[in-house]
Amino acid sequence: MNSAFIKGTLLFFGCGTIGSGLGLGSSAMSSRALLYRRPYEPSAIEVIFDRSIYLVRVRRHRQARRYTLRIAAATREVVLTIPPRGTLKEAREFAQKHGGWIAARLGRLPEAVRFANGIVIPLRGMPHRIAHRRNVRGTVWTESDDDGERLLCVPAHAEFATARCEAPPPQTPTSRSRRLYPSP
Repeated sequence: MNSAFIKGTLLFFGCGTIGSGLGLGSSAMSSRALLYRRPYEPSAIEVIFDRSIYLVRVRRHRQARRYTLRIAAATREVVLTIPPRGTLKEAREFAQKHGGWIAARLGRLPEAVRFANGIVIPLRGMPHRIAHRRNVRGTVWTESDDDGERLLCVPAHAEFATARCEAPPPQTPTSRSRRLYPSP
C-alpha cells in the first residue's frame, strides 16, 4: 500500500500522528489497532430470567479463550468476560442461557446489611455488634464485652458516628495533579 494513502486514512480517522510500525512517525495508537478497532460496545447487558432482570457487566479481555461468568460477592456484580474475537450477540446468548445460574448464585449470597450503631453483622463468619466509641480516634477494631458478645468498635464523635459507618471509604488521588488541583 501507498504510505500517503495510509497516512491520509489514519488522519481521516482522527489519529493525529501515524504509527511507528509504519515508519511514518510516532503514535499512541498502533496502525493495527486502528484497523481492528471495534464499534461502540455497551458496558452492560440485561438478562431476563424468571421475571427478574439482572444487569451483567461486559468485559472484553485479550487473553480470554472462552466466555466466562463471575459474580463478585462483595459488590454482587455479575461480570461476563468475552474473548477478543467474540461477538456481542454470542455474549448475550451465553448470558441468557446461564440466567438460571446467575439467579441461583445471587440468591445464595447474603443480603446487604446497613451499617449503623447496634446492628449485628457477620464478620469472618461470626456475628459482631457495631458499637460506637465516643471521643476515641483511630481505626475500627474488634473486642468482646463483659457478656462475651463480640463487638466491632467504630471510633468517632457522636455526630459523625452514623456517617462513619455508612460512608464509603475516601477516594485517594491517583496523581499529583489531582492532589494539587482537585476537580470541583
